[in-house]
Amino acid sequence: MVVQPTIAWKYDWFGNLELVWVKEPDIRIVEYIACRELGLSRETPCVVTFLAEGAYNKVYSVQCGPDAHYVLRVTAPVRPQLKPLSEVATIKYVQQHSNIPVPSMLKFESSHNNELGFEWMIMNEVTGSKLDEQWRSMSRLKKEPVVRRVISSVAQIFQMRFNHLGNFYTTKDLQCLPSADIPDIVLLGREHSGFENGFCLGKAVSRSFFWGNHLKFESLRDKPVTVDEDPEDDSDSDEDPNPYHTPEAIKVRIQRLIDLLPTVVPKDEPEAYVLHHGDLHESNIFVGEDHEFLGIIDWECLPAVPLWAACEIPKFLETALDRHECPDPGYYAKEVMDDGSEELKTMYYKHLDEYEKTQLRVFFLEEMQRTCPKWIGVYRQNKLKAAFGEIVAVLGDLTNSKIIDEWLDAVKEFGFAPTIGKMLHAYKQESLYHQRNAVRAAMDKDINGTT
Repeated sequence: MVVQPTIAWKYDWFGNLELVWVKEPDIRIVEYIACRELGLSRETPCVVTFLAEGAYNKVYSVQCGPDAHYVLRVTAPVRPQLKPLSEVATIKYVQQHSNIPVPSMLKFESSHNNELGFEWMIMNEVTGSKLDEQWRSMSRLKKEPVVRRVISSVAQIFQMRFNHLGNFYTTKDLQCLPSADIPDIVLLGREHSGFENGFCLGKAVSRSFFWGNHLKFESLRDKPVTVDEDPEDDSDSDEDPNPYHTPEAIKVRIQRLIDLLPTVVPKDEPEAYVLHHGDLHESNIFVGEDHEFLGIIDWECLPAVPLWAACEIPKFLETALDRHECPDPGYYAKEVMDDGSEELKTMYYKHLDEYEKTQLRVFFLEEMQRTCPKWIGVYRQNKLKAAFGEIVAVLGDLTNSKIIDEWLDAVKEFGFAPTIGKMLHAYKQESLYHQRNAVRAAMDKDINGTT
């Protein structure tokens, strides 16, 4: 079923595809649904306010008295029915098989055929603050325990092994769909399911599959191969064509990747799969007043993936540059605040953040080695697969053409190359530290296991 009546797609000035809400959720109906689903009497106060907006969600705070706080999240129908059903199942699975603090799902509607016109979910409000709101005020001694708890969470998920790709669903929820909308599934064994929830893996719900006008294609095989066009690109100009953007160059690049694939992923190689939270940004991690770890949110669009795809440094520890020396506050300018006090300018805190996260990435790998050596083994032994997967994901963006060709050249010469993200990272380091060979430096770091 491909129905998206309340959203549209358009390109911004930079050529990025954006989701547009053609219709806004009616906050009065949001309040009505909250009161009805939570079983509130007319005498019970219920205050609904807009809280935040994500890529395809609008979040509302629901307060029912001093001690009852909930969140109602309205979801655009980017993947009708399956996206909410998969998120509900994923949260239930994580709750059942780990001690990771996650939001409790109270009520949900997986169809947009209702009075609101959208899919929605009601969850308990996660207490505390987002990590990005507290990070700057946290000492290194406070940050390390948070990293340890994230390591524990990642390691627990890594222990959950499956023999199939796909997103999580419960058989009970899928049975409520029209028979024509029920996807093909693979039932999970008793060790994965409980008395109330029979879990299965089914159709993948991933941004790359539904972003834009993709739902009309049943699979990527049905989707014609296209290349994103840069509004500033002059590759069609007869005067000065970009040699990396010509049809011939694109065909050669794709063929080189096809030829390399059997080397990167042998055809008969056995594969295991794990759930992977690939969006561990500071905004999805919550901490308390004393900066203690409280939980992780945003469990939507998370499929079971190959082990090598799941072993990566969490997003909240990434930086544009490595910085190995702590910045000296005495070298940075100050600005006068409204109250007359002086504070170091933003550049100091940016460099301090780069320094601390450079150290914390090393800390993450050392602690993960102690907590889950198998994770580290997969991480270090499958970097070429991870790099290849990243390239496939960005292949359609012509701005990456030159770096992809350089990656292919490095693999041909050395038999290995880091991810293009790390290569670009190394180019920035080259500019800062005048390294002679940025790609070689990135390779040395990868081979030595320092990142």
